[in-house]
Amino acid sequence: MKKRADFILYPAAVWAVLILGTSVGSADDFAEKALKPARETLEINRQAQGEQDQWAAEKESLTAKFAALEEKKKKLEALHQEAIDAVDEKTKNIASLEQQMEDLSRTAEEIEPFFGVIYNRLIRSVNDGLPFLMEERKKRLEKLDLILKDSSIKISEKFRRLSEALMVEAEYGGTLDVYPETIGLGGKEIQMRIFRLGRIALFCQSLDRKDSGIYDVSDGKWQVLPGRYNKDMDKAMEIGSKRRPAELVTLPLGRMAVK
Repeated sequence: MKKRADFILYPAAVWAVLILGTSVGSADDFAEKALKPARETLEINRQAQGEQDQWAAEKESLTAKFAALEEKKKKLEALHQEAIDAVDEKTKNIASLEQQMEDLSRTAEEIEPFFGVIYNRLIRSVNDGLPFLMEERKKRLEKLDLILKDSSIKISEKFRRLSEALMVEAEYGGTLDVYPETIGLGGKEIQMRIFRLGRIALFCQSLDRKDSGIYDVSDGKWQVLPGRYNKDMDKAMEIGSKRRPAELVTLPLGRMAVK
């Protein structure tokens, strides 16, 4: 049993001798060497934790950017679809407009000869009707003729100008007018006041109010009226000039021309 105890205590004694025989400096070195792995492990863990935190922040940032890009993608896809729909709608509209233009072109070919028919009727109306404001009306029709014959002018513009000419001639039928003009009456050229009663009749009166006349459409000449009409003619001139309120006057209408 004694030998066994000695055997057990021997290693402990050896370690005690080794520790007690070691200098203080050597102990510090030993402790430093013993703690170094732990410190390195802690530093590695600290660095690893820092990297993990950085990666987590980057992941969060990238996730937010990805979500924003996904939202932007959806909006762009919606805009793209809207653009496609708009293009489809425009394409349909273009096709419709092309069809309308084709129809208008066909209509223009059919309607343009009709302009000539209406123009010729206007010419006959001016030449065969009461000869009032002839210079003004003929100039208007001459300009209209040039427009209707000009191939560079659109059909719509020709139609507008022709309609305007028709409206002007039609308006003469519902208006009164008084203006000066030199006419042939009783074999003489005399400066007269002309009174236009719509498109129904045309009268004249001398400046001294002593002579009156009416245009005879059937003969195409001015005819002298009896003196008894002078007073009513003077009233009609005043009414036509808007210097007198409207009232009843007695004037002949002459004979109607049949063409």
